[in-house]
Amino acid sequence: MLTVVIIGKAPTLHLPYHWDEMGVYVGPSHWLAQDSLVRVFPGMHPRGQFFGHPPALYLTLAATYKIFGESIIISHLYILAFSFLGVYFSYLLGAFLFDHTTGLIAALLLFFTPLYFAQSGMVLSEIPITAFGVMSIYYALRNRFLPYLLCGIFLVLLKVTAIALIASILIYIFITEKKGRATMIKILKFSLPLFVLGGFFIWQKIITGSFIDNPCFKSNPAWTLSLTKNLSKAGWVIGWVFLHQYRILLTFLIFLHFINNQKNVWHKSYTLFLIIFLLFLGAFSFIWFGQRYILAFFPYFCITATFAIVALIPRLKTQWLVAAFIFVAFCSQLYNHDKGYGNFDSDMQYTDIIAINQKVCTYIEDNYSDSNILAIWPISSQLRHPCCGYVRQPLSVVSPDKNFDLIVCAPYVDSKNKKLKELIVQHDFMLHKRFEKNGKVIEMYLPR
Repeated sequence: MLTVVIIGKAPTLHLPYHWDEMGVYVGPSHWLAQDSLVRVFPGMHPRGQFFGHPPALYLTLAATYKIFGESIIISHLYILAFSFLGVYFSYLLGAFLFDHTTGLIAALLLFFTPLYFAQSGMVLSEIPITAFGVMSIYYALRNRFLPYLLCGIFLVLLKVTAIALIASILIYIFITEKKGRATMIKILKFSLPLFVLGGFFIWQKIITGSFIDNPCFKSNPAWTLSLTKNLSKAGWVIGWVFLHQYRILLTFLIFLHFINNQKNVWHKSYTLFLIIFLLFLGAFSFIWFGQRYILAFFPYFCITATFAIVALIPRLKTQWLVAAFIFVAFCSQLYNHDKGYGNFDSDMQYTDIIAINQKVCTYIEDNYSDSNILAIWPISSQLRHPCCGYVRQPLSVVSPDKNFDLIVCAPYVDSKNKKLKELIVQHDFMLHKRFEKNGKVIEMYLPR
């Protein structure tokens, strides 16, 4: 299993950082690694430095830099370790709940799910949340409290949304176990990770005056309270879990299994899996949602679908043939061909954005290294910071109110990009060079 993960993601280990991994996680971790790691705690760093997130990912990544040195490959090996843990513990959970065949096929299905496969190459929080989520649930179901506690604390200190996984375990215990003093004590014990997270945010509130100090919420509201929008987002979440990227095949198998075995189909663990999904669905119907945010539910979805294969098909060879068909379908969605310009991090298209940004940055560095450049994020950060992997030396990137010699523009719908278009006309710049790959375009403008 480890071999499959390493071989599958080896080509991405050297790639420059992409969008949020560059700005939200690697950048702050790079800053933290330059001095004492205690700066990760509230009051020890500038406000908004860690985007309001708890410290676990920043602290462990910065510690990794201090031990092994800071490089792109080290960063991606760091996240690859979490990817393997997610795959391996999905196998252990499937084997524990059902059998080894279910565990093995489910683990491979998870890894080759296009969203999981793509995220395994980027330093973002979703892969660690998925890994430590399934680890926490595995140890909770086996009633191994100490490893559960350690995994659960690390899980909730990765990102606030991980609360849903701990809350699901607590609700599951309350629903399925006999009511009484022993059950209430167990619920209290298993809720300790939430107390740790609560303590962190109270500390942050006392020190900074804010529970979550995320500068992104100034331009993008953290939640939406509109029935129409909330229902629309709920439909989007449901679609991204059960339909997109050929996951409809897994949904169909689960449906077929339920229809075929109406009397004894409901396994006890399905209650837990359903609670997890409903909590994520409820949360992301109101708060900001990106496709990768729902990734933490995928191990349980894959386990449920794989057991449907095993239950419906008695012969082992045929089970693997069906699984192989799904693997092929998933692989056909690993690299799509959408047009425009965005982060495209739900599949391997994000490598197109990296490639085209590399071309732009290399061209500017080789030919216009002394120029004042007007560009919006993420290209602005890529040109300023060599640690991102796009330039060898920092280049001069200026704001629109300063004198600039060239403009880099990604022609897609964005308010800041529209402003660049207005400046191009206002200052009489002309198109100098157009960079394109797989439908993604960046344009460079110079004075006429």
